[in-house]
Amino acid sequence: MWWANDFLNVKGGKLYLEDKEATKVAKAHGTPLFIYSKKLPETFVRQEISSEQK
Repeated sequence: MWWANDFLNVKGGKLYLEDKEATKVAKAHGTPLFIYSKKLPETFVRQEISSEQK
């Protein structure tokens, strides 16, 4: 599924955005808050290149 990725994880019942706990990020920056992954687009590009080489 498109949303299944390493950006969103649940560890110990807490939501993590990559390696940052979501509640701590929200407390530090306020809400609503829009967060983008730096790693996720790179992963999609690598997957696309890999599929084209097959």
